[in-house]
Amino acid sequence: MPAAPKSPVSKKPGAPKAKGAVRAKSGCYTCRIRRKKCDERQNEDGNCDTCVRLRLQCLGFGAKRPDWLRESRNVSEMRDKIKGFLAAQGMIKGHSGTGPRGADPVPILRLDEDTTPSSSESPPTPTLSLSPSEAPRPLQHESAIREQRQWLVSTDYPHSLHPLRGNSPFDGSSHSSHHDMYSNSYNSPSLVPWNTTPRSPALTSSFGATYTADFPDDLYQIPMDDEEIMPLPFNFYTGGLKPGGGHDQLVNYYLSQVMNLQYLLADSDHVHTIIFPSVTNPGASQNAARLLASIHHQRASCRSDNFIALQDSDTKYQYEELLQVLQKPQYSEDDALAAISMISSILFDGGHGQWQAWLNLSYLYAKSVFRDNDPRDTLQHCKPTTRFIIKTAIWFDVLAAITTQQSPRFLHYIRQLYSPEASGILDPSVPPSPELSMMSVMGCENRIVWVLAEASELSVWKRDQIRRGSLSVPELVQRANDLDKPHLNQTASQLGYQPSPTDVKRELSSNIFRSATRVYLRTIVSGDYPHVPEIMEAIEETMSFVRRPQSPGVHSSVVRSTVFAFFICGALTDDPLLRNEVYSNLSLANEDVSTSTVGNSSPIRKLLLQRIWHSRSKIHRNTPVPWRKVLCEANMLLV
Repeated sequence: MPAAPKSPVSKKPGAPKAKGAVRAKSGCYTCRIRRKKCDERQNEDGNCDTCVRLRLQCLGFGAKRPDWLRESRNVSEMRDKIKGFLAAQGMIKGHSGTGPRGADPVPILRLDEDTTPSSSESPPTPTLSLSPSEAPRPLQHESAIREQRQWLVSTDYPHSLHPLRGNSPFDGSSHSSHHDMYSNSYNSPSLVPWNTTPRSPALTSSFGATYTADFPDDLYQIPMDDEEIMPLPFNFYTGGLKPGGGHDQLVNYYLSQVMNLQYLLADSDHVHTIIFPSVTNPGASQNAARLLASIHHQRASCRSDNFIALQDSDTKYQYEELLQVLQKPQYSEDDALAAISMISSILFDGGHGQWQAWLNLSYLYAKSVFRDNDPRDTLQHCKPTTRFIIKTAIWFDVLAAITTQQSPRFLHYIRQLYSPEASGILDPSVPPSPELSMMSVMGCENRIVWVLAEASELSVWKRDQIRRGSLSVPELVQRANDLDKPHLNQTASQLGYQPSPTDVKRELSSNIFRSATRVYLRTIVSGDYPHVPEIMEAIEETMSFVRRPQSPGVHSSVVRSTVFAFFICGALTDDPLLRNEVYSNLSLANEDVSTSTVGNSSPIRKLLLQRIWHSRSKIHRNTPVPWRKVLCEANMLLV
């Protein structure tokens, strides 16, 4: 009788892996190439202790393998090179070693060259589409880079962008800026050195000096108050910057050039105190700030309204890596601050995008802070960073409700924080406590924030009543009047006899928001008809504040902060002169060369011109304006 065939032996669950197998996908790339377990302990240079001990170049960390690591030939060649090096040093059992002896130092095995194989059959993954005059500098030691301190700008750089592909999960894209950014046609503002924070010298990438940026000592500068910011006049190498470091070029660029544009009407010193500790330490908020800085530089460099930075493969990769934050079961303060910067990234890149997910994150974080406690007491006694995040998220949510045509998610908290009855401040002239003030964050009075939120809730109520066939017009009018007359009649007034430039901006911004909220509220009552007298009156009131003489710095900052007002006024008028006024103001807001294509002013102009005004020319004037549908379909956040 033949012997029964042996059944295959299956490994028991939890059985140890074969020697040499890849132990984890979270280790550094060098250890993963070696198929060895990485200790994942990074030193100040971002290198793991294992690579340092073995004198190997640590190629950095990342959850997603870069393209060059997917090439089996590259990996095999580097693995053989590492084995040969370790064997020569006597670090492999059975090999005596032939490396340097005695006092001769053991060299560090460099692996840069292997990431870009020379064979034409296997082209390098990190590519540069540069002309010969723009070719990367030759490999240099870090000391040589520091000594040279040369500008990375050439007079023959073209206008086109040349992204430099980095391999780290949070590497950015670099683009060449044209040399005429400093031409005589541009009035250069007086700048003061960026000395408020320590700046690291040129950082050497773990992927080689080709990916290392060299920045001059006087690069990072902060403009004086009300002055415009110039773009960087050099090839901005962001690829290869170490994501784990506390300070790098993108972080410094964010702090010096982007942060004040992100929070135009907030006190810059206060914002810097809040933001600096988070963005200079590894975490989600630092990576989000780096992404925002990269988007700002790309948009400012390209000067094209059609360019979308998040469509660039490297920038999109950074964004997708940050999406992992959304998968957490609960969110930290660092996650919430990152969400604010992610919303700003979408706004800086034109305003289109999935900002709802990030807004939802910030809401869930705020909800975890408030819990069942009194929101006023919580906001007054929480950390300044927490307070700043929550107030910013509230403001984003209130304006987002206009786009989504839903009730604000924060409405319950807004009523407890800012409604006159709940707050106990029935006199609008009485200033709120600084901890609760929305003026200090977004340039809008607390009562206006509340009325704007209630207006969106009233719009939802009206729509539901119409759907049910039970709309009571007298009740609708009464509810609107309860919001309008008591709270939207009094203009914002300056505090003190010598208001600061920021105070002037906030006052103007708040008055524009107040009158634009009245436009919005009256469209809910009367419908979206441009020739309703009350709507025309509110639009004229709004534009009267815009027409008041202001310095260019004040005007442009306020326009960029109040795009909601310009959109709703532009959409709800058939007057060619008013339309031209709205369009011109939105255009003037982007006159500065460094922000001409940054933000959502240009996309809003296109929505007005192409989707609303053009269609209005083909229909009867008695037809309502479908501005809500246009805004919702475009998914445009009016912040």
